[in-house]
Amino acid sequence: MCSALGEDKIILNVSPEQVSYMHNNAKTCGNQYDVDPLFVKKMLDWTVPNNKAVKEFLYCLCVNAGYISKDGRFLIDKMMEIEVLSGSKEEYRKNLEECNEFVGDDHLETTFEMGACVHRKQVFRTQS
Repeated sequence: MCSALGEDKIILNVSPEQVSYMHNNAKTCGNQYDVDPLFVKKMLDWTVPNNKAVKEFLYCLCVNAGYISKDGRFLIDKMMEIEVLSGSKEEYRKNLEECNEFVGDDHLETTFEMGACVHRKQVFRTQS
């Protein structure tokens, strides 16, 4: 599938437990920022608009799930819990570290741009 996209991306597997945990956090954040909790599915393939509500939702979701710090930076050890299906864990860590270097105007912009960066380098999938 990745070669059909013309890209060499690392393929990551988001476990059912991780999806459930994110979905529960999405309900809380969705209510808080008026974003449909099912929006999480769009995040897996990064078909998300770049607007304030989405940035607030994304930040809330990722902080509550423990994937980023309050300043919007990836917590790399937590992100490394996502299973690598194709590619190396070392390359995945390197990608996270590279994306973690982005500094936005504020924590919301930092989180959004780091998310966009990591999605350019990885494909997130859920178990069937």
